[in-house]
Amino acid sequence: DTHHIIMDGMSYGPFFDALSKAYAGEELASPAIQYTDYATWQQSEAQKEVRRRQAAFWHSMFEDGIPALELPADSGEHAFGNRAGSIHSFRIEGDLLEKIQSICIQTQTTPYIFLYSAFTLLIGKYTQTEDLVIATTSAGRNLPQTEDMVGMFVNTLPVRNQIETAQSFFSFLEKTKQLLLSAFENNAYPYDELVSSLRSKGHSESLVRVMFTMLKEREENLPLGSCKLNALPFRGDSAPMFDLTLSGTEHLHWIDFELEFDPLLFSAESIQLLE
Repeated sequence: DTHHIIMDGMSYGPFFDALSKAYAGEELASPAIQYTDYATWQQSEAQKEVRRRQAAFWHSMFEDGIPALELPADSGEHAFGNRAGSIHSFRIEGDLLEKIQSICIQTQTTPYIFLYSAFTLLIGKYTQTEDLVIATTSAGRNLPQTEDMVGMFVNTLPVRNQIETAQSFFSFLEKTKQLLLSAFENNAYPYDELVSSLRSKGHSESLVRVMFTMLKEREENLPLGSCKLNALPFRGDSAPMFDLTLSGTEHLHWIDFELEFDPLLFSAESIQLLE
């Protein structure tokens, strides 16, 4: 586990690939640019103008404030302090995955967009609300030179969804696809700046309480000379960042999910009902 000030999750691939090559005695190619070059580029006037334009997109999404999302918790209130989040794991595979993939082909979407849409509808039904923020993350690697760079690029995208009860699932799926595409096109505006701006306008509510992410599987067994490096699951003791976080890992024949939740808010039995 590493702190985000050093690298994000997308950095593990290039980091361990370079480590494996170094153990094999291979000469590592010099990167075209360094992370410091990327940081300098971010502060250029051209990029500042890009962020100003993208700020308008996010501020228009929350121009009437932050929609309340009341998750039906099993206990009363948040308790502050260090506490580990609990994890409920499950897998999508077989006939169910084949049906999802078939729908994705028909609707020209991806499993990520399909499952984000389904999760949004599930949380909407669970909370009995039609206006809700389900956040996701952007890799933030918008330059080809940053694809294999080690560093912190990821950004939180607090996507606001509006559910129309009379709308079919396929119509909602198409609307969500367009919404997510627009969000990713405006992914350079820092989440922290949006939160600070909303708070300065008197909106003190939590902007994000539910998060959805999905990544492709990465190599778990890497050669290190005559040895192999095996990735092992790690559970820290820090408090969960959000009330609910659904994280998926897409494999060739299945998708593994981990639903992280605050055990001071939800019982394991309640969380299993969401599966």
